[in-house]
Parts: sequence; C-alpha cells; structure tokens
Amino acid sequence: MIVLKSSYQELLNEKEELATRLKETENALSLKTEAIQAFLKTMDDDLASILDQHDSVNDQHHVLADLVEKIKHHFTIVNDISIQASDNSVATSEKGKSLIQSANEMETKSIEGQNAVEKVQSLIHRLGEEAKQTALSMSQVGSRSKEIEGIVNVINDIAEQTNLLALNASIEAARAGEHGKGFAVVADEVRKLAENTSQSTRSITELIKHMQQDTEKALKDSQTSLVAVNEGITLSNQTAKSIDSILRAISLVQGNVQELILSIEQQQTFSKEVMDQIHMTKETFDDANRMIIQHIEDAEIVDVRLQDGIQGLKSFIK
Repeated sequence: MIVLKSSYQELLNEKEELATRLKETENALSLKTEAIQAFLKTMDDDLASILDQHDSVNDQHHVLADLVEKIKHHFTIVNDISIQASDNSVATSEKGKSLIQSANEMETKSIEGQNAVEKVQSLIHRLGEEAKQTALSMSQVGSRSKEIEGIVNVINDIAEQTNLLALNASIEAARAGEHGKGFAVVADEVRKLAENTSQSTRSITELIKHMQQDTEKALKDSQTSLVAVNEGITLSNQTAKSIDSILRAISLVQGNVQELILSIEQQQTFSKEVMDQIHMTKETFDDANRMIIQHIEDAEIVDVRLQDGIQGLKSFIK
C-alpha cells in the first residue's frame, strides 16, 4: 500500500513537471511566433517602402525618357535647320560664282568697248583731217560716220548690258544684307558709270547724225565741222575714262565676290562640322533612350515580383 501510494505520488509529480514543460514550450513557441510575425511585418513594411521608392524611380525614368525624346526632337529640328542653312550657303555660293562669271564677261565687254572707243577716237581724228579736204573727202566722212554709228551702237549696247549687270549686282548685294553694303555701293557706281556711258554714246550718235546731215554744209564751213570733231574727241575721251572706271569697279567687285565665296565655303565647312556633331549627339541620345526603356522594362518585372512577394508575406502573416 505504501509502495502504491509512493508510485502514485511520483506519477503526479511527473505530470506536473510535464505540464510545466508544456507551458514553457507553449510560451516559447508563442514568443517565437510573435517574433517571426514582427519580423515578417517589418519585412512587409520594408518591401512596401522599397516598392514605393521603386515606383518613384520608375516615374523619374519615364520623365527622363520623355525629356530625352524632347531633346531628340529639338536636335532633329536643329539638324533640319542646319541642312537648310547649308543648302542656302551652297545656293549662295553658286550665285556668287555666277556673278563672278558675269563680272568677267562684263570686263571682257568693257575692254572691247574701250577698244571701240579708241577706234572712235582714231576715226574722229581722221575726220578732223578729212574736213580740210575736198568734197570727195566729205563723202568719205559720210561713209566713216556710218561706221562710227555702228560702233556707237555697240558701245550703247555694252552700256545697257553694264547697267543690267549693275542692277543684278545691286539685287545680290541686297540679298547679302550687311555684308553686301560695300558691294551695293560699287554696283551703284557701276550703274551710274553705265548711264554716263549711255548718255555719252547718245550724244555721239546725235552728233554723228548732225554730221551726216551737214556734210554738204561742211564743204562751205569746214571750221564748223572741225569744232564738231573736237567735241566728238572730248566726248570719246570722257567715254574712255568712264569705261576705265567701270573696269576698275569690276575688278573691285570681283575681289569682293571672291572674298564672299571664300567666307561662304568656310561657313559650309563649319555647318558640316556642326551637323556631324549633332548627328553624333543624336546617336548618343538614341543609345541612352534605349537603355532607359530597357531599364524601365526590367523595373516593371521587378515591380511584379515585389508585389507577389508582398502578397505572399501578407498571406503568411494572416
């Protein structure tokens, strides 16, 4: 009986000890569970914060991508403007070369006109000598007058062409703007000289007509004819001086146009370098844009995985 009672007491003691251990184990598990839940809650908060920051970075990437697109658009506009400016420079250069060619032709014609004036001077001198001769000499004077009239017509044609070239030069100078002011002054002087030449040739033509009409009268009044011849010599000398001035003006115009063409060619070279730099910069922005787009796509994948992870943590916590 005593042994049974002792065994029963031991069993009770073991039961109490087991209950105590179970309680301790339950408390420990409860603490661990709370710690795990707190850790998971902290992780959930951290993941949510990371996701928010990631969304903010993605938004910034989208803004950056939009800015890159806008910059590319502006570079495209600048590139188009540079191309147009280069084309305009080429066109202006071609016009300048055409003007040089016209000036060369005008110079040639002016030299021909100068030679013609010298011939006129020679003929007028001969007319002065022939005015002292007989009626036969006066008939020869009439024939010479017709030749002079043809030469004067040539001079008049040259003067008209010179005036037209001066007008074209003034138009080109106006297009050149500030750089064409000096050129415009020269062109205006050329035009005035051409008008003076034309006026002189008209005077000579009028004089020749009078000489032809007064040939018979000149037989009786050779002195009057000699005076008219002297006037013709004076006018021809003035015409020669005018043509010489035109030649000097043409030479100055040629020099200015050559400098203008050189400046335009230098501008073309600079424009090409600018266009090359713009093209290289545009390619760089294209590469940057592709990298940003790729990063955004990768970030979207990360967003999805983060969202899945957060949902999984929330489910586990619950």
